[in-house]
Amino acid sequence: MAARGRPRAFDRDAALDAAMALFWRKGFSATSVADLCTAMGVNAPSLY
Repeated sequence: MAARGRPRAFDRDAALDAAMALFWRKGFSATSVADLCTAMGVNAPSLY
């Protein structure tokens, strides 16, 4: 059964924390946009 109602709100602080943790783990140059999108729970157009 699909969830109904208002979509979940974007938590900017949580997304930035996830991105920072990913950069610490993989390094800045080894982190791809796809990695960031997965970690932050957003799609590429939303990231840009």
